[in-house]
Amino acid sequence: VGLNQPSTVAEDDEVSLGSTDLFDAPKSALAKSKPLLAAAIKAREQADQLEQEERVKRNVSLGEHLDGMNQPSTVVEDDEESLGSGDLFDAPKSALAKSKPLLAAAIKAREQADQLEQEERVKRN
Repeated sequence: VGLNQPSTVAEDDEVSLGSTDLFDAPKSALAKSKPLLAAAIKAREQADQLEQEERVKRNVSLGEHLDGMNQPSTVVEDDEESLGSGDLFDAPKSALAKSKPLLAAAIKAREQADQLEQEERVKRN
């Protein structure tokens, strides 16, 4: 009562649009038996089609797919210069470190742990 209801009744209030006037008529057996599934499939097909059209429009080689990303707006001469791996990491010192770096790191960690343990024993005594 009183929730956005008309206060007067007109003659043509009972006349309603048919569902075919508002929506496309079902074309397949799936649409008749499972209309929500059919609508979801149709919506997915339309979204895929739009996505495909946008993919065709976009030229990846020009970097247009990165337009919305955090990219520099100007190019500086020094941009192409890069740090060498020697500037970031210590060079390997042994043949073991070159051939089996994980094993070398594990051995080094074990040696450091043993050294710390030995220092603590000396402090206790």
